[in-house]
Amino acid sequence: MVGRQDPVEGVFPDIDLAACLDPATARRVSREHVAIVHSRHDGSFLLRPMPGNTGTQLETDMVAAGQDYVLTPGSRIILGGAVRLKFE
Repeated sequence: MVGRQDPVEGVFPDIDLAACLDPATARRVSREHVAIVHSRHDGSFLLRPMPGNTGTQLETDMVAAGQDYVLTPGSRIILGGAVRLKFE
């Protein structure tokens, strides 16, 4: 899970982006924004935007919550229109 920690709500994502962002930018990322899923069957990685997130972009496309999208090395992800990540 990628997002931002909120101890009051009991949310502790595996990757807490708030730890490396200024507070204004961190608030643009949902507490549970996206999940990155690894398939043991074929070794692939999938991006799964969570319902209620503040917007997720994969490369140049906005992606729908609750659906899986294949990640490849170099895939660019934008969370909340503010946080840019590169999947490696």
